[in-house]
Amino acid sequence: MKNLEIIGGIIGLLAYIPLGLLVKKEPKIHSFASWAMFAVLDYITAWMLWSEGGNWLLPLFFALGCTSISILLLYARAVRWGKFEGFTLLLVFLVCLVWVFYGNTIGAIAGVIANVTAGAPQFKDSWKIPDARLIPIWLIFLVANTCVFFGGEGWGREAFIEERLYPLLLGLFGAVISIITLVSLKKKNRT
Repeated sequence: MKNLEIIGGIIGLLAYIPLGLLVKKEPKIHSFASWAMFAVLDYITAWMLWSEGGNWLLPLFFALGCTSISILLLYARAVRWGKFEGFTLLLVFLVCLVWVFYGNTIGAIAGVIANVTAGAPQFKDSWKIPDARLIPIWLIFLVANTCVFFGGEGWGREAFIEERLYPLLLGLFGAVISIITLVSLKKKNRT
């Protein structure tokens, strides 16, 4: 494992500290139960793919962070379980099936797509209820994912999908959420 992957994993874990503080104060943040399910699945997949070296640290720290936030949300009684969360649980099951029947590469693609889908409510929330305090956190996730992206070992098609697709799309996710939040804040300040 390269130094950038270790640094990215640690940065990714550290981003959950301020997020955890926000959850205690304002339990409006949701989707973490869904993300926790995918983060644990991503870690298990990454560990199986890269147990002899490779890009497993970031998924591990994201799994720890999302699970911790989910526990804080449970403690604050701020977890909601609706149709979307049920849909996400179904996605976790489907990703497991895809991974078992189609292998690591297709499983990695399915996992990343499902992960971004689980985060879809954040796009809506960032537009409708923008919170400037979350922008630095999303940018920390962007930095963490960027480190892990460039710390990967191979650039071939399979290596790109298995090592770089996860940090690439989740890094872009954080960047887009930050931009949506900034635009929405700017728009609300004009009106």
